[in-house]
Amino acid sequence: AEPPSAICEEKAKKMLEQRKEVMLKSLEAADEKFEKLKTKLEAARARRTKKGEMEEEEKEETECNGEDGFYTVEDVLAIRVDKRGGEKYQVQWKGYEDTTFEPLSSFASDGAKDVLVTKREKIRERQVRADFDCIK
Repeated sequence: AEPPSAICEEKAKKMLEQRKEVMLKSLEAADEKFEKLKTKLEAARARRTKKGEMEEEEKEETECNGEDGFYTVEDVLAIRVDKRGGEKYQVQWKGYEDTTFEPLSSFASDGAKDVLVTKREKIRERQVRADFDCIK
């Protein structure tokens, strides 16, 4: 039979190994949380930078390539999703009373598309708030 001190030493080693495993798992979980927070922070910084860039681009006129040439977008009023899940933007054209629904592919430049994507987020927020106000 083993002496009592050897048994105690063996139990102590097992306890240390168990604690080590628990601490490593906690450290891994903390690392994961840190990485998620770091990613969120970087995304927020990128959005803030992108928002500043978008505001500058919004000052430029947004154009759409139509059958008769280019038309200037005055405002994007709403977004609707078609049966296939594609988004169409309700556009108020500069100098025209009527609005039309246009897919993103109708817009001429990448800058115009970026402006529409930014406006899409603002419109969605406004639509969600309106839906929420109806529920109250």
